[in-house]
Amino acid sequence: MEEHREDPERLNGYVAEFLYGYVRHVYVVETDVQARLEAKSALAKWFESFNHLWLRDRGEEYWPSDVEAFASEGFLVAGSPDTVRRQLRECLPEWGGNYFVGAFAFGNLAGEKSRRSLDLFAREVIPGL
Repeated sequence: MEEHREDPERLNGYVAEFLYGYVRHVYVVETDVQARLEAKSALAKWFESFNHLWLRDRGEEYWPSDVEAFASEGFLVAGSPDTVRRQLRECLPEWGGNYFVGAFAFGNLAGEKSRRSLDLFAREVIPGL
């Protein structure tokens, strides 16, 4: 609000520190091979759902459904706990930002797989970051 524009705790008249972060699809299981296969299959379904209305109404995809490119550009973080921890250690400083959001439920991943992935992330990835 205008009455708080000059408050010393606020930067540029708005907030003390801007928040900016990154969202990445995350899938953690016991092996890298299993993680990549299952995550890529779920991403294919995610793209299909994401683009459905655009294809129907405009005849083109909103977001190109190239799972390999999506993964290779870093939008998918998938693997064993060790692999995911290593990926995040390498990528987080490069991405910048001051927070990270993992999307653990996407595409046609069963709820139990998403919960298992989140549990492994919380128990085995985060403590080593």
